[in-house]
Amino acid sequence: WSDMRAEGLKLLGTTIDKRTKPFLGASGVYDPIMAEAVIRYWAVTHTEALPPDGPCKTKIIGSSLPETEQKGQRIQDWMNLYLTKLAPEYYPDMDQAIFWLALVGSMFKQVYQCPIRKRPVSPFIMPQDLIVPYSTVTIEDAQRLTRVRHMSRRDIKMRQMKGIWLDTDLVEPSLTGSQDAL
Repeated sequence: WSDMRAEGLKLLGTTIDKRTKPFLGASGVYDPIMAEAVIRYWAVTHTEALPPDGPCKTKIIGSSLPETEQKGQRIQDWMNLYLTKLAPEYYPDMDQAIFWLALVGSMFKQVYQCPIRKRPVSPFIMPQDLIVPYSTVTIEDAQRLTRVRHMSRRDIKMRQMKGIWLDTDLVEPSLTGSQDAL
């Protein structure tokens, strides 16, 4: 996956290679068609998935009663308010996920109740940060899912102070093998 991501970024044409083959000074510029395709996919998907009024729509299946219609409208209004205003990270994060989906073909979102923000969150997870057994065919069938989390000391300390994580001394990683408490 990492090789595919690197190749995809290279093919976007955002870098200019200085080539010596087939001759010194040969053009190292890539055709912008890959960048155009990624941007076009992102633009269309962004417009559909992240409209200004919110992405949620409700539909009543079966016979609809006035109270059912009202309940559906309340749910739609609340979800759109939440995703557009009360969860300010949702749109930028989903926007980034759409770009990576276009470029490398994979994206993952994790939805959970955040103990720090005290509300549901849905962060984008880069594919290299999702670890599943090699034999996994579908996410639903995976025996185990592991998410690599890149956290600041502040985030770790907040979780320790709230009692979410065990309060122990944090150590700085060392190349020499010795660990000194921070």
